[in-house]
Amino acid sequence: MKVQEANKGIESKLTAQTWVIGSVGFVLAVIGLAPAFIKLFQ
Repeated sequence: MKVQEANKGIESKLTAQTWVIGSVGFVLAVIGLAPAFIKLFQ
């Protein structure tokens, strides 16, 4: 039982980290691509 509970805790931490890394990467990509889009639409 304890091992399964520990695995669940690790999984939830990993998914949280994945969400944080993913959202940060997405924001950085948007910031990086924004000037290109602005140039296209001007």
